[in-house]
Amino acid sequence: MIPVTPQPEPVAFDTKVRRPGNDFLLHTSSHPNWKRKDFWVRALDDLYNLYGGVCAYCAQWIPEYVAGASVDHFKPKSKYQDLAYEWDNYRLASRRYNSRKGESEKVLDPFVVEPGWFILEMPSLLIKFNPVLAPALTTKIEDTINCLKLNDEISIRSRQRWVDDFKNRGYPFSHLENYAPFIAYEFNRQELNSVVSLTQVYYYPRH
Repeated sequence: MIPVTPQPEPVAFDTKVRRPGNDFLLHTSSHPNWKRKDFWVRALDDLYNLYGGVCAYCAQWIPEYVAGASVDHFKPKSKYQDLAYEWDNYRLASRRYNSRKGESEKVLDPFVVEPGWFILEMPSLLIKFNPVLAPALTTKIEDTINCLKLNDEISIRSRQRWVDDFKNRGYPFSHLENYAPFIAYEFNRQELNSVVSLTQVYYYPRH
């Protein structure tokens, strides 16, 4: 996970999402039935475009053509109904990581994450907390990693594909920067932003 800069609310958001959503909340019970009231879906195209199609949690590009993108309510709508139709509460997330997050409130907000909190171990591609951080913060980072399952086989395999594109298929480093910015950030930090340096790590792991 890397810092995500909040993007301004789209001009039409109030008309398309907030007003119909709040009107629904005004006339519903304390336990809303959200079925067919998912007006936040109308914000998905804007969310996708403004955040470059990159998932706020795995920091990888979400292919639009497989309908893999979704609107995540950072503060779960089941507990914070007043935020269900608020732009500032939305994060662009792949459906996989949105589902994994669920209603958990243990996941760090990408809007407040700072550079270097999460690090990428090489060559394992495991995501870990930066050991120089205070224990209270490292606990939150570990909770985020565990909740989102950022180090399960699927997640590691996904990161490996981006690395392979750069290392073996001749994709430029700018490709990583655009489509897998967390990996690109870590490669820059670890001075692995060339195929030569990266190959050395893969064949001669650091100890």
